[in-house]
Amino acid sequence: MQLVVICNLINISTDQYPINEEAIISMERWNIVFTSIYIFEILVKLGAYGLKNYFLETNFHIFDILIGLLSFLDVLISQMFLTTTDDLSNSGIITILKFFRALRLFKLARYWRSFKILLYTLWMTIINLYSFTCLLIIVIFSYALLGLEFFAN
Repeated sequence: MQLVVICNLINISTDQYPINEEAIISMERWNIVFTSIYIFEILVKLGAYGLKNYFLETNFHIFDILIGLLSFLDVLISQMFLTTTDDLSNSGIITILKFFRALRLFKLARYWRSFKILLYTLWMTIINLYSFTCLLIIVIFSYALLGLEFFAN
């Protein structure tokens, strides 16, 4: 499964601007394959653990269900756009859903001990620097809006 997550991240990272129509269709086909594998894994685990035990086993299972549902929504919306418009890559909702697909990377934290330690350390740092983190997020968001305004055209 780790290989599927890594291949999915490589597929997402090949996005570029401008992108030709064949690349968009290829990326979306791979997205369907990876999402199908991901949802199949969730269904197999649900069958193996049972509904109650699946959610009690670990919090990662709740994360898996959430990412699986968002990935499925991404596939549905992508297929609607692919059949109705030619400008799939510029759609805002698709970009947001691609971000949620990229969150599958955190599944690797279950298997890689050093990655789990790194994420835990990062999380504890953010908690300890809560006020600074909030201020930093506001500043980054403000500069992003300012950049959008200045460089829109």
